[in-house]
Amino acid sequence: MVLEAQMSHISIHVYDDDNDDDDDVRWGLSRHFHYVPEIMAAFFWTVPALFDNFLPYFYVVFLTILLFDRAKRDDGR
Repeated sequence: MVLEAQMSHISIHVYDDDNDDDDDVRWGLSRHFHYVPEIMAAFFWTVPALFDNFLPYFYVVFLTILLFDRAKRDDGR
């Protein structure tokens, strides 16, 4: 890790090439962590309908696809 600082104007450069992949994964999980409880809440909201029909679970599948697509687009920016 290399740190540089100048006093005339604040300029800080941080170089850390050790854990770039791990940082990307952790950032993605921390940035979109609220999606997990939201999908779980949708699933447990439909559990009382039991597993007789797929229709109540359509919302869970739709929400999961929607949030994964949104996370992918956000990470792409």
